[in-house]
Amino acid sequence: MSLIFLLFFIVGFLFALFGGGGSVLTIPILIFFFETTFNEATIYSLIIIFFISLLSSIENISNKLIPFNSLIIFGTSSIFGVFLGRSFLFTYFPEKVSIILFINIMFISAFLILKKDKKVHFSLSKKNIIFQGLIVGLLTSLLGIGGGFIIVPTLIIFQGMNIKQAVRCALFLMLLNSSCAIIVDFYNNFFYIKVDILIPMILFSIFGMLFGEWMMNKVKIKILTKAFSLLLIIMGIFLLFSTF
Repeated sequence: MSLIFLLFFIVGFLFALFGGGGSVLTIPILIFFFETTFNEATIYSLIIIFFISLLSSIENISNKLIPFNSLIIFGTSSIFGVFLGRSFLFTYFPEKVSIILFINIMFISAFLILKKDKKVHFSLSKKNIIFQGLIVGLLTSLLGIGGGFIIVPTLIIFQGMNIKQAVRCALFLMLLNSSCAIIVDFYNNFFYIKVDILIPMILFSIFGMLFGEWMMNKVKIKILTKAFSLLLIIMGIFLLFSTF
């Protein structure tokens, strides 16, 4: 069991390094090793995301690395999307459909990031930002992925950030989204958690996050971008074969 919890070290590491990736590992671990349903796994995932993003955001805010002005519109619309999805769609959305959507999003995100590296440009407007935030919030609420796998590609592709800037912003937005989802879950009594396994998950994830933040400062942006795309593809293939 202790070896399984070590996987959560990798979860925290992936969140810090890529602003995503941890949930796509967390959910399979919970399903296969702890015998939870997909929906139950999303609840554990969101709690872990909350603690990782909280600690990371405190550090980034103290170092003035979060551009609050550019995130207000995106963050507000994503929180609204989380509220809508978790309050009205979560219990009615088939788990099989959620998993298929999860896999497709990873493949599409990897493709768009690689194309962006080849100078494919997209228009950016206030309406587009609102729409992007709303979609991110809805997907966060339904898939329990914190939005990292959606937020980071969105900020890179549509808002011109490099991956390190996008990761920091994504972790802050994930803090807002996961907080909203957890509050809604608590209100609607969606919580089916075991504290004895949740606490080690959180602790190992935090240790991994600290190591990931140290690594991010050592790796070049171009290498990190390609590694993020490769991770999306590998995890998507793994989930595809393990699910079907």
